[in-house]
Amino acid sequence: MQAMLALSTGLPTLGRLIVEHVPAQMPAVKISLIWHRQQHHDPAHAWLREQLRGLLA
Repeated sequence: MQAMLALSTGLPTLGRLIVEHVPAQMPAVKISLIWHRQQHHDPAHAWLREQLRGLLA
């Protein structure tokens, strides 16, 4: 997952963090985005949704 990789490689520079690989296969997690219909056509909200979709896809 691109978002997790970017986050995990950047965090150790912030302190004394150690990044380790999980020794077991982890199941996929379903993530849903929910928003109010008033925000559906808001350009900023649409941009944020697309950013999240790209990171979590």
